[in-house]
Amino acid sequence: LVTINCSLICGFGITSLVQVPLSDMSLILVFVVVGVGVDDIIIVVDSLDRQKKYQNERMEKFSNEESIECIAKAIGDAGPTIFLTSFTNLVAFLVAATTDFGGARWFCISGGFILFSLFLLTVTFFTAILTIDEKRREQKRLDCVCCIKYSNGEEKEKRSMVKKEEKDNNLVSSEEVLENVKITTKDCEAYDTS
Repeated sequence: LVTINCSLICGFGITSLVQVPLSDMSLILVFVVVGVGVDDIIIVVDSLDRQKKYQNERMEKFSNEESIECIAKAIGDAGPTIFLTSFTNLVAFLVAATTDFGGARWFCISGGFILFSLFLLTVTFFTAILTIDEKRREQKRLDCVCCIKYSNGEEKEKRSMVKKEEKDNNLVSSEEVLENVKITTKDCEAYDTS
């Protein structure tokens, strides 16, 4: 949502800079941009999930460089799709901006600037945020409170297995206990007689 809001601010800012007046119809662009933006983000995240799944099939665990490479491949995979949808939407808005009706023209010019901003921010800003999020996940840190690490079930299971092995190693058989008791009672008798 940050990417979408930033593209709206950027697009409306460029529109104001070029001195294209905003109409009541321009507020409809918020819904158009949310639809296109969410679609682009879903495409990128789905492509990243497929890349990670493929990477996990080849190796058990991958390092920071491999996760960055995975994001780069995901953007390379999703980039043409995002570009094509953004380009066709941009062309449609710019062609529609040639109309004689002023409100529709302003709406389409604003839409073109906003969709162009959305494309640029999705490819740059969202990718950067996604990379930071992947690093956070690799370090097993929480979402909102990044300074706190979490542990998954496998680590807890390993710790409980280690504790169980330590207990098993520390357990003494009943025969050893009886021998120690006999020795201490003999020592006590020897001490009493002297």
